[in-house]
Amino acid sequence: MTDTVNDLKPILEAALFAAGEPLTIARLMQLFGDAEAPEKSAVKEALESIKQSMQDRGVELVEVGSGYRFQAKSTYAPWLKRLWEKKPPRYSRAFLETLALID
Repeated sequence: MTDTVNDLKPILEAALFAAGEPLTIARLMQLFGDAEAPEKSAVKEALESIKQSMQDRGVELVEVGSGYRFQAKSTYAPWLKRLWEKKPPRYSRAFLETLALID
């Protein structure tokens, strides 16, 4: 039976990073077979431990309506938004000439 918080933490972290969507506690419990299934309280405790251990990091574990997920802390939004800045489109000379003919 896998139920110690230290045993659960890396498994839960890996699942949350790999999932690409929030995971409920019920879904996280499905990671384990019947023989090794932890108690629900142990999973909650492990999630809380992960949350606490990430306080000084750039990402955090949050509980949203559809489960738990990792997300970047809002403090870093000014830097992260640069990843998605839209650049003005660059049009080729041929494309611009075609537009001029259409007009």
